[in-house]
Amino acid sequence: MERTGKVFNIEKFHIHDGEGIRTAVFLKGCHLQCPWCSNPESQKTGNEIVVFDNLCTACLRCENLCPQKAIYHIENRIRTNTTLCNFCGKCVEMCPTSARQIYGEDMTVAEVIREVMEDEIYYARSGGGVTVTGGEPLLQAEFVQELIAACRSEYLSVAVETCGIVSWDKMWMGLENADEILLDIKTTDPQKTVVIMPNGSDDYIGVLRNNIRKLRQKDKNVIFRCPIIPGFNDTKSHVMSVVIWAKEFDVQRIDLLPFHQFGRHKHRALGLGYVMEDKKQLQNEDMENLKSLIERADLTCIVGG
Repeated sequence: MERTGKVFNIEKFHIHDGEGIRTAVFLKGCHLQCPWCSNPESQKTGNEIVVFDNLCTACLRCENLCPQKAIYHIENRIRTNTTLCNFCGKCVEMCPTSARQIYGEDMTVAEVIREVMEDEIYYARSGGGVTVTGGEPLLQAEFVQELIAACRSEYLSVAVETCGIVSWDKMWMGLENADEILLDIKTTDPQKTVVIMPNGSDDYIGVLRNNIRKLRQKDKNVIFRCPIIPGFNDTKSHVMSVVIWAKEFDVQRIDLLPFHQFGRHKHRALGLGYVMEDKKQLQNEDMENLKSLIERADLTCIVGG
């Protein structure tokens, strides 16, 4: 049987996360639980169905037409019994306001490549390619390995974004043939890892550093990417600690990713708490000051990645 991956989005004309115009393939599943995550639908490994209350008009079409009788309403708010739902998608198809969405689809490598190759001309003209991201894509390392092989057979460059917190076997399986590795450095402070990995963060820093070291020993092209989160790591001391790591592992580029609120509606639609509501985006001046610290260390820095 042909291997499938759990994909929750394929985004065309992606201009971040690698060079040129790209197609980003988002894989489901992540063992981190970052409170600021802009794609919280990526965290669980299985399919999920969500309702955006701000779009729902409570017309009750979904409730009336659901074959599994999994949809019900309470005081004009639509809810889904996830134990009855079989993700048939009928409610999504007939929703007049696109308030209902299913996140998660089993796709073969061939199916993904078919979509990717629709924009082949743009990759060639812009020096772009494919970015495999998530979620944590290396939780599906076998699928990533096969997807990269298929991309390379079409002469497409591939970048993979990872948090680096997987076993070395999975790390190397998924990244051996990647052209570029976008490695997220969320913190270098062992005391803060519980914020992003509450169910087991004891060796977060050790696993991350070991994987970085081995990747560089194999001369892989690694770029550090640092989300800058108010109240968590938006300090000069954090950025300088990442600079020290970059010097230690001979990584030449650090990207700074400023915090934003783009994921808040998804958190609510998934029934998750969102604790970042009162956090404000950093000003351009703040980001430039952090960028200057990196550049003074003779490293390349791009704000926004």
